[in-house]
Amino acid sequence: MVQIIPIQALEEKDGQGIQERINEKIQNLDTPYNSIHEPLPNIPAYHPSFARLENHYEILLEAAIRTLESSTYHDDVTDRLSKECRNWRKVQYPHAPVVGLVGDSGVGKSSLINAILDTPDLALAGATGAACTCVITEYREAWASQTSTFRAEIVLLDRSKIASLLEGYLHDYSSETIQSNEDIEPDTLEEIRSRSDTALEVFLTLFATRSEFKDKYEAVKFLATATTAQGEEILSQLLEWLDSTITACGAVDGTIIVCEEDAKSLSQGLKPFVKIGVNLGSNATPSLWPIVTVVRIGLRAPLLKRGVIIADLPGLSDVNRTRTHITNAYIHSCDHIFLVAPIARVQTDKLVDQRIAEYITRFGPRVSLICTKSDDVAAIVDPEDFSATNHAISEYTHLLRIYEEMGSARTDLLSRKKAAVGKAKAGLGLDLNNLTLRESVLKMRNRKVERAMRDRHQEADSVNGPLRIVCVSSMAYEVNALGYSEDVIPVSVESTGIPQLRSVISGLPARERLSVLQLYCWGHLKSLISSMESWTVQSTIARRLELREVVAKPRKLAESVINTLCQEIQSHLEKTIVATIPMGDVVVIPSEPFMKSLAPKKMQLSAAFGIFTTKLRKSTSAIRLHVITDDTDGSYLMEAMVPIYRSCVEESGKGSHPRRVARLHSAIKHGEPFVTMEPGVRSSIKSELDIRYGKLVKKVNTVFDVVLADFDSMFVVEERPDVARNMLRSEIRDFVKKAHDTMNGTMETELARAINESSG
Repeated sequence: MVQIIPIQALEEKDGQGIQERINEKIQNLDTPYNSIHEPLPNIPAYHPSFARLENHYEILLEAAIRTLESSTYHDDVTDRLSKECRNWRKVQYPHAPVVGLVGDSGVGKSSLINAILDTPDLALAGATGAACTCVITEYREAWASQTSTFRAEIVLLDRSKIASLLEGYLHDYSSETIQSNEDIEPDTLEEIRSRSDTALEVFLTLFATRSEFKDKYEAVKFLATATTAQGEEILSQLLEWLDSTITACGAVDGTIIVCEEDAKSLSQGLKPFVKIGVNLGSNATPSLWPIVTVVRIGLRAPLLKRGVIIADLPGLSDVNRTRTHITNAYIHSCDHIFLVAPIARVQTDKLVDQRIAEYITRFGPRVSLICTKSDDVAAIVDPEDFSATNHAISEYTHLLRIYEEMGSARTDLLSRKKAAVGKAKAGLGLDLNNLTLRESVLKMRNRKVERAMRDRHQEADSVNGPLRIVCVSSMAYEVNALGYSEDVIPVSVESTGIPQLRSVISGLPARERLSVLQLYCWGHLKSLISSMESWTVQSTIARRLELREVVAKPRKLAESVINTLCQEIQSHLEKTIVATIPMGDVVVIPSEPFMKSLAPKKMQLSAAFGIFTTKLRKSTSAIRLHVITDDTDGSYLMEAMVPIYRSCVEESGKGSHPRRVARLHSAIKHGEPFVTMEPGVRSSIKSELDIRYGKLVKKVNTVFDVVLADFDSMFVVEERPDVARNMLRSEIRDFVKKAHDTMNGTMETELARAINESSG
């Protein structure tokens, strides 16, 4: 492949020898760039020692499992240790982080995915600025069971949600017709029209092959009936048509599977599910994108193998509100946000600044700005336009002078046409030198954009660190990756920014891996080794089970006795409460208002309840039972008397006063208030005793636990001889010694190397 001469390496003498260098580049024109040779990020998780440390951990866990499970001796402890070893035998790293590519339609998100995954034609891309991505598309490492090169899972909404969706679109569409004649605000009317247009687009997309939707005129005529009594019938008809289409696509449990061996075929196979259909009569092609929740594509790309998911999201400024709503909802589930914008617009587009500020507030340092189409620069410029540093200007001036002094070299190259080399290759020298200048300009502009964008977001930088900015050119990278022709020479691979972006993404899932591996090695593994070592020095007490049974019997008996005593206490208290309370005669003054005539009665009740309260509190003082028996609000007495008062007041009309008095007298004489009070007081007693019972049982159990612990520690008897157990102890001791040596020696060394020889 063509390796452009680094700017820093050029000197004055390079003007004389550059023709030979050009000749060398001509010989390797068709050599494609291979990303497999790109260096990994210089962080501990990608250091060779990290993989060796992980391998040592797994070897020790496997050895522990073999030691425990190969023995013929087993007890509760060894079985538990074996289970723990199996649970921790593989290091479980955090889930693959989701990197969401967000931005306006047509900014190059899909092209960027094709470049960073090194798979041209995978993501649908276009050059018109129109939306190419209509649904959320996730790119992930191939599934373990995947046999094809590419596998896509298209997940659809369930039928109930599809019905709700269609019903909502029918409502949105009909809203414009219903409200267009009403006096409403212009902004509101514009919103209604926008929703109506979206609904019509969705219907034309989903039902493109139906004669009722062969064009806008037919669709409008058909949907007009949605505002009539036929609306329900239309919804049922649409669901039936859609069910038929989904079934024809081979959906199983709401998921459609597409498997292909090449990216272009997969891309074509996904068009009916991710791209807007074409509605041209007999050439109509429907699309199910409105009812697709997500498309998951599995492939074996080196970047995805490092444990990351790349999500291509619909455009943020898409005119279709459904797609923008889907995008904004999905963004919340992303672990990292890559805001994508063309480099030519990134400094002038206010929306870019607003989104950066919004995402930094929500995601903090997990936000990056990706500037696309960075190679869109001319070779001859004024470096001052880019606010370049003196060093950069000096380099560019030096390159320009070399370029202008190459008259003789160009003449020699053109003369090669007579040697049947061809004019195109003769012009190659001019392209390469022109390209060297363009790379210098490209770097100056990239640095200018990075400085400007970081200066705008200094406040966020102080909290989250500097905003990560990567300038890329997907088109130039693709030309390098495919192997370019004689007349198309792109900037160098390094200048496209794609390798740098891949390095950034590769580092995202690896940052947390070091701490996770340390936890497994010096947390889980160390704990397992300690438990195994403890088992080898413990003597089995032959009578331990018998002693446990001895303790269990009085424990159960104590609980039973406590329960019986509590029941007796409860019975005693209840009898006290329902005891007869002398109330005396009812004295009512007929000439006074009814409620006022109750005053003497209230005094009698209060006096009687004073005696009752004293008895009750004396009976319950041992357990501090709190029962309110006075005549204040919320007391049992007042709650009991309220329905009687209400019953008395119901007597109305002439002669009601004597009838009220008679009803009150009868109620009190027959003890109605106290019958009503009884359940509430009983409930209070039971609740209080339950609490006391639990506390008392807990204290008794604590005593028995101490007794049992004393039995375990003080009763030492000879264990029964067991050859298999003794052999397992010996094997575990050997394993523990080896594990300690490995952890304190080799594993500590590998960890130190991974940390010390990495930059982050």
